[in-house]
Amino acid sequence: MAGAIGDASVRTKFKEWMAKFGRIYTDAAEEERRFQIFKNNYEYIESVNRAGNRSYTLGLNNFADMTDDEFQENQDSCLDPSPPNSESMIGSFRYANVTDVPEFVDWISNHAVTRCEDAGNCASCWAFAAAAAIEGINAIKTGLLAPVSAQQLVDCDVASHGCNGGGLDRAFFFLLVNGGIAAALNYSYTGRQGECRGGVPPVATIRSYEAVPPNNESALKQAVANQPVSIGVCTRNPEDIKWYSGGLFKGPCGTCQNHAMTVIGYGTYDSSDPSSKYWMLKNSWGEHWGVNGFMFIQREAGPPEGLCGLAKSPIYPVK
Repeated sequence: MAGAIGDASVRTKFKEWMAKFGRIYTDAAEEERRFQIFKNNYEYIESVNRAGNRSYTLGLNNFADMTDDEFQENQDSCLDPSPPNSESMIGSFRYANVTDVPEFVDWISNHAVTRCEDAGNCASCWAFAAAAAIEGINAIKTGLLAPVSAQQLVDCDVASHGCNGGGLDRAFFFLLVNGGIAAALNYSYTGRQGECRGGVPPVATIRSYEAVPPNNESALKQAVANQPVSIGVCTRNPEDIKWYSGGLFKGPCGTCQNHAMTVIGYGTYDSSDPSSKYWMLKNSWGEHWGVNGFMFIQREAGPPEGLCGLAKSPIYPVK
């Protein structure tokens, strides 16, 4: 009887989740199949949180009725695994000699970060991660925080693959060739690749882009002290990043560089605890994931490439 009550409780949760995220299934059989997936995910999340042995918590989000394979197909393979071609960068690492590096930076508070968007079923994290860095440097240099169009990158950057993934360096190169990027308001996100629209005036421009020296979190800190920086991260093995809902993520995770985010700050939770240093990341999985779409991940965790490979190939635009 206890098991039946438990199932009923989870089914109530599932109905509430369906209403919250607007899920409607084709028939009763599909709904039941999705419920079983939801139940497995929910039980995993609850078991982790009950154990209380992690520095972060997990929570239900818009992925809760998806299998791991579906998640990886739709959300988790959006960054071209090839690292940015540093030889094609225009200019060297301009922050190499910066010594005045504060111990806390938050580009949200400094009005250089827009709200987190949801890429949907389009593997366009590369476009959103590049857009966030462009928005950041544009706001820092002009005082204008204007959301820019990830959709224009999806539709028009022919060197990338639209909703099948792309590259951060290619996104920045597109801006140079195109003469800038449109405002999101004028070229809105659809979640699918369409025909490239011409004649949309740019709201932001850049004059070059540069790479942070790879596998160097000190250099990444120098860069992020001056502007948001686009990065590749590994969101696989295990699945906790998918369910992350708050706290300091300390892994474990790999270094596969399958997903793109943007570093928009850093700091330390407790100055007496070196393991509490963090990077603050902006994601493109919507505001129901993480902390309103943002993530805190351990900084200087040990490996030179950073936790989840975040320091392997950072890149930023120059204005």
